[in-house]
Amino acid sequence: MENISQEKTDYRTQGTANELAIAEYLQNKKVKDLNDHWKPLIKKMFPNCKEKDLIKSWRHYDHMAKPDIKIRVGKDVINLSIKTGKIPSIHKERTTLFFKFLEANGVSKRTIHIINFFHYGRTWKKSDHGRPYTKEKLIKEYNQYFTQANAELNSNKELLRKIAMLCFFEGNDDNREKADFLYYGVVDKGILFSQEEVVDIISRDVSNYKRGIHYGGLIHNPCSRNPKEIDNCNIRFKWPMLAVLFYDNDPDKYIKNNLDLEKAENNNK
Repeated sequence: MENISQEKTDYRTQGTANELAIAEYLQNKKVKDLNDHWKPLIKKMFPNCKEKDLIKSWRHYDHMAKPDIKIRVGKDVINLSIKTGKIPSIHKERTTLFFKFLEANGVSKRTIHIINFFHYGRTWKKSDHGRPYTKEKLIKEYNQYFTQANAELNSNKELLRKIAMLCFFEGNDDNREKADFLYYGVVDKGILFSQEEVVDIISRDVSNYKRGIHYGGLIHNPCSRNPKEIDNCNIRFKWPMLAVLFYDNDPDKYIKNNLDLEKAENNNK
């Protein structure tokens, strides 16, 4: 178990500081002593816990794994992934690995080629006078292809489930620990999602999105279209609806209803 007090002064990022603050709040509290925000969340993660049970919480040792903190109540341990930010980056993946993942899950080569074109903004035959197209030009001139790709991707609910599990809970390394729950927010405000809830929301019908490639509620965001940059070959998967759930203070209306992904993306810029 990590020494929380020693790490308290080493806030290298806002995300790390947030994870430490949450772990520190929970550490060595009994369930009965939790505030009105955290008590129902702990009971959701540990349905068999008792009021007198002591909570232990610490930072996860592997920063490359999906869990950010570990929480123990009695003999049960939960791995919790924590996210914050206006349009939070959920997962980062190399294009080559993700395209192999798509192919292994039955996505057509045509659709994978279209995703590749959207990501890099160019092909051997198509470019903007030798340069990658900007997102705006791609959408203006080639959106019919992205619409076709999205139709195939988003009609496959099992594929969307696997992508959600990859991005939120499992990652791409079978040797690393997996996350059990997702928490979006800060120490005094946030939303807790089970795996089933995330998959359900991600898999909703978001066919109104016309701004590029998406996988349910997840947006395909190239880290860079500049071929000279190292991050050119990496994808950032973003979930703009996550911030809407938090900042609107009314998550139930989004959990129960269809989602407007494009509006969420625009509202959180």
